[in-house]
Amino acid sequence: FHTKFIDGKSMETGNSSFDLLVADSPYDYVVLTDCVFAKELAVPLVNTILCCCGPRTTVICCHEIRDEDANAAFIETLTKHFTLKRIPRNKLHENYCNDLIE
Repeated sequence: FHTKFIDGKSMETGNSSFDLLVADSPYDYVVLTDCVFAKELAVPLVNTILCCCGPRTTVICCHEIRDEDANAAFIETLTKHFTLKRIPRNKLHENYCNDLIE
C-alpha cells in the first residue's frame, strides 16, 4: 500500500454507525472479514460496500462460509457491481487455508 494515512472503522449491518462510515468515502480500500452470516443481509451489505467505494476503490474480503445460501447470495449480489478476483489456493498460507475460507 502506498498511502500516508490509514484509518480503520468498524460497522455492524443495521447499526447507526453507517453515517459515520460513509462520511469519509470513497475509500481507497475497503476490507471485510467474516462478514457473511445471513442470506437476507447480502443486499444490505453490498449496498453498504457500494456507499464506501469510488471508481478506484479496491475491496478485500475474506470470510469463512458459515451458510451456503448466504454466501451464494452475497457472491451473486457482489458480482452485479464488482469484478471478483479469487486468490488461488496455492497462494494462501497452508495454516490458514481450508475449503470454508473464501
